[in-house]
Amino acid sequence: MQNTYIISADIEGISGVVDSSYSNSDGKHYSLACKYMTSDINAVVEGILDSDPDAKIVVRDAHGSANNVDLLSLHPRAYLMQGWGTSFSMVAPLEKSVRGVFLVGYHAGGGNSCGVLAHTFSSNIAEVKINGVVANEASLAAIHAAHYSVPIVFLSGDDEAVLEANYFSKSSTASAPVLVTVKKSFARNSVLSLPLAEASALLRKGAKEASAKLLQKKFAPLKVKLPISFEIKLYNTGYRKSLYQHFYELLSFDNTLKFDPPNYTFRFKETTALRGIQRFNMLATLLYSLKD
Repeated sequence: MQNTYIISADIEGISGVVDSSYSNSDGKHYSLACKYMTSDINAVVEGILDSDPDAKIVVRDAHGSANNVDLLSLHPRAYLMQGWGTSFSMVAPLEKSVRGVFLVGYHAGGGNSCGVLAHTFSSNIAEVKINGVVANEASLAAIHAAHYSVPIVFLSGDDEAVLEANYFSKSSTASAPVLVTVKKSFARNSVLSLPLAEASALLRKGAKEASAKLLQKKFAPLKVKLPISFEIKLYNTGYRKSLYQHFYELLSFDNTLKFDPPNYTFRFKETTALRGIQRFNMLATLLYSLKD
């Protein structure tokens, strides 16, 4: 994995993606979204290679079933990581020798009423706080990478996702990533997108800048205060019986989970960043399987 760069690509923050008809695999415009996704990724690959022609680049497909990117259309220098396995990691195959992580097509977190398709892993999660700071999927990726002392060096998405990247400055002395806005969000299902050629040019330029700074050792990874605490708040769903109640009944035996039913919240702590992320991923996966 020496000289390796990881591109973690989600779909909601990709150029031209507007609503669930793009982001859902059974949606009318899903095939278009996959093409837009590959276009954004390829521009970032080109930018990395502009600064580091010898780079090994691994694209981590990190949306839905993690099988959205067509290898035939992907840049010929990029490797492709697909499927979730048991880790549910958006930044696999992360390890200490990775130089840096590029987040492409990321979106705002749960509770953001403006960001296009904003959520944090599950549409049932209203808010996630980590060590008291509101977090989103980019934050979770940064904390995972922090365990291996790997920095997040680049993030692209809608303007709300870019605004939320202030997690990096709020939570530690980590270097802020290079940020690229490919569309302006007017509502959860309304955006003004840049022309694809313009978006690609900006993505390539930003990725080139990020990889150049990385080679100059100008990025510092996140430093996570341990033990790490997580607070997860669910939306108030259901009529007679909420999703939160289902969750509580299933896991109330676990005295390491602290439940706060009036606020639809539960909390836990872990000794390492990696254990915290692994536990969060497990709980988020469980949420997917529960219904109101």
